[in-house]
Amino acid sequence: MYLNKELTEEQITSLKPDVIVLATGSEATVPVSLKDKSNVLTQDEALLKSKPLGKDLVVWGLDTYWRGGAETAITLHSRGYNVKALVGPELGIAQILRLKGDAGRSYGIFKQITDRKIPVYTEAKLLEVNDNSVKFLDKNKKEVSIQADNLIYCGARITNGKKLNEMFEGIAPEIVLIGDCKKPQDIEVAMKDAQTFARSLP
Repeated sequence: MYLNKELTEEQITSLKPDVIVLATGSEATVPVSLKDKSNVLTQDEALLKSKPLGKDLVVWGLDTYWRGGAETAITLHSRGYNVKALVGPELGIAQILRLKGDAGRSYGIFKQITDRKIPVYTEAKLLEVNDNSVKFLDKNKKEVSIQADNLIYCGARITNGKKLNEMFEGIAPEIVLIGDCKKPQDIEVAMKDAQTFARSLP
């Protein structure tokens, strides 16, 4: 048995698997326009501390709850960072309660943000990221500048599922993609995918 070890294509072939299950998750990304900014980090880089992280942080990305922008802000705040603003489209009680089947969890997240007094700038448009500040237009189209060591970008995620599927094609009669490896979504969907596959096993 191999655990916590990267296997080569030859090693996997030698195992003669009946099924290959790909559950490798997804990778966080930043827009091309921000890739040259050394102080712009993905949520993965910030949470894993794989890149230098200052004390004052702006977390961008609250528009799609499964991307984890709110959770990232809460986690970083709980670690002692100064999360000065969570910038993104409007987050309100009414919106949270409209999230199908997830109102309880989302309300809990919203309550943590408010209890921690993390400022939320709604309907914001990002303008510029500098070495020590983040500029954006607020919902009134007024330019706002916030002191920040880093911008933590919580946006689109990408999957390597298609590439991995092609890589392992022919090694096993069946290849199954699970969770974010198939399509970046909420953790609940990934867990359902895994449950469904496990229950289908003979």
